[in-house]
Amino acid sequence: MLDPAFVRDNPDAVRERLAARGKRMDAELEALAALESERRALIPKVEELKRQQNASGEEVARAKKAGQDASHLFAANKARGAEIKTLEAELDGIETHDCFTTTEYMAIDHFGITPPGESWRAIEGGDIEVGGRIPVNPSGGLIGTGHPVGATGVRMALDCYKQVTGTAGEYQVPDARTFATLNIGGSGTTIVSLVIGR
Repeated sequence: MLDPAFVRDNPDAVRERLAARGKRMDAELEALAALESERRALIPKVEELKRQQNASGEEVARAKKAGQDASHLFAANKARGAEIKTLEAELDGIETHDCFTTTEYMAIDHFGITPPGESWRAIEGGDIEVGGRIPVNPSGGLIGTGHPVGATGVRMALDCYKQVTGTAGEYQVPDARTFATLNIGGSGTTIVSLVIGR
């Protein structure tokens, strides 16, 4: 598998290696390098949108805490999330291993939903609720559905399958096309992640 960044930074070396194997893929390599350059050019824009979305999430949390109507703020945050999703081709939701409350907080950081240490913003801003920017554990997760050790990953995969086939019932994420799992076992010694889509 070719690393797009390596192709972009070392096009001559890649061409030499391919030529040594009797292959010429100049057009494909140029297209791959161009796509990688486009992706990298979008990173600052996406990061700024995420910063704005986190700030907006704080406003939503403050408004809710003050008993104010936050629907306009929530709608603006959702629109910003849609723009980020378009730019990143992001997931529609995640089923993660929340054997402890802190585990879900860590997963939120590691999925890049918030910057490290700011996962509380996604929770207070409604980002991870069904209808939010990126629903996390719409099934209820391990805390809500139970944790049959060994079978947890199968249940998570099944919930993702239900989401992308529109059969999740009361916890269906509207228009879900791509869901991911993050399953952790043995105190972090075994980690499995799946992406399930249609």
